[in-house]
Amino acid sequence: MVTRGNPYFVERSIKSFNQQTWPNKELVIVAESFNNTSLKLLKSNKTKYKLVEQPILLSLGDYRNLSVSHSTGDYLCIWDDDDFYSCNRITAMMSIINAAQCDIVFNEQIFIWWEERSNLFLTSRRCWEGSMLAKRSCMGVYPSTQKGEDTFVSHNMMLHHKTALIQEASLYCYTINGENTCNEEHFEHLLNTASCIYTGDEKKKILDSFDIPTN
Repeated sequence: MVTRGNPYFVERSIKSFNQQTWPNKELVIVAESFNNTSLKLLKSNKTKYKLVEQPILLSLGDYRNLSVSHSTGDYLCIWDDDDFYSCNRITAMMSIINAAQCDIVFNEQIFIWWEERSNLFLTSRRCWEGSMLAKRSCMGVYPSTQKGEDTFVSHNMMLHHKTALIQEASLYCYTINGENTCNEEHFEHLLNTASCIYTGDEKKKILDSFDIPTN
């Protein structure tokens, strides 16, 4: 988990990680800063974790490389602190890995929650880099950039390893919260090309499934 140290995001993400049904897991946290409250939450929940604090001058790609280098598992799952996850995310993706005998799994569609506008939508179909779960042996090196680092690595991995694209949007919800790397023009494009925009009871049902607060 790469984080700028926002306590609200960090603590929510730790709780979501602890709720994962996959039993043997470790949370690797690479942070610009990390407060005592968040650290106490990690310890109180007996989370298996590693905390790596690094200076603010590093790029997002550098932080991702640090998280990979400090991990010890045979499989790696991207875990961004400001997004929402089903408690079955890791279990479901590991099941695909085992059943399909593949090396990498990505979601082909994900939900996106635009907090400020109260928009919930289902994306168009493509490889969504942030949803990745992969064999450690397949991981590439992220370029030292602030944007696009995951696209470069993911596409290179797909060229050289057996990959599954799954339609399980219920596992992952990306959040537009004003602190994202990409700009508003990028998110406008995602909204304009969405497969579905949700309203009413259906929207509430999906938000509730991810335990997303709406006020």
